[in-house]
Order: sequence, then structure tokens, then C-alpha cells
Amino acid sequence: MKRIRPLVLILFIAVLTLHAQTDKGVRVQFAAPQGATSAIDHSGRIIATFNEPMTALKAVPKAEGALPMKIQPSIRGTYRWLGTTTLAFTPADTLPFATRFTVTIPAGTRALSGSALKNAYTWTFETPRPAVSRMSPAAGQRRVELGHAV
Repeated sequence: MKRIRPLVLILFIAVLTLHAQTDKGVRVQFAAPQGATSAIDHSGRIIATFNEPMTALKAVPKAEGALPMKIQPSIRGTYRWLGTTTLAFTPADTLPFATRFTVTIPAGTRALSGSALKNAYTWTFETPRPAVSRMSPAAGQRRVELGHAV
């Protein structure tokens, strides 16, 4: 009985490895920014990196037309491939504060090999919200002078 357990474990690992090798298809490996950002420059570029080449290697173009990245709410900007696997969107202007953005790479997006993204890949991020940096009267202060100019 004790000899069977290691064999079952080895068989399980072999099946997982075989499945990983046969699991072809485009996947998004990395996407940024995600979640709440703490500074507006954290959302200065929206990036998605794929697991396989999506475009041929070429000289860096100034900008490209619409590419497989949909951003809501819609914003103006330029798309550019950084190498063969990373797609970057650079907004034309600073993004508005306190805004939630949803970015989607649609299902069916094709790589150079012809393989496709099986399911749409979606993520969200939020630009910084206003925050209180100082308040007056300060915590614990008992009296307030009323003669101050605002």
C-alpha cells in the first residue's frame, strides 16, 4: 500500500505536465495597472503581456491603429507593441482622477502562430481618489480662532 502512493503521485504529476504542454492557446501573462492606484503616474501606461508572440519583430512604430485592447470609459491615446508580446496603451492626456477603468482583451485575439485567446481577459483599475492631507482644527484641538481668512 505504501508503494502505491508514490506511484499515484508520480502519475498525477505526469498527467499535469502533459496537460500543461498540450494546453495551447494565447494567455495574458501580466496586466497593469490593477486595482486602486496610489499616484496618477501609476496609470500613465496600460500594459498587457502575452505568453507568445503576437506581432512580428519590427522597428518601433510611432503608433498603431486600434489593437486588441478595449478600455472603458473610452480614452484617447496611442497603442504600441513593446517587442513581440507586450501591448502598451499610452493615454493622450492625464487620466481623470477617481475613475474606474475596465480593460478587456477580447476572446479570439490571435497570436502569430494562429492560436487564439479562448476567453476574454478583463481587469480593472482605478485612478487615485482625493484624500484629506490636512485638516483644521487638528484632532484634539479645543478652540478655534474665528478671525482667520479662508
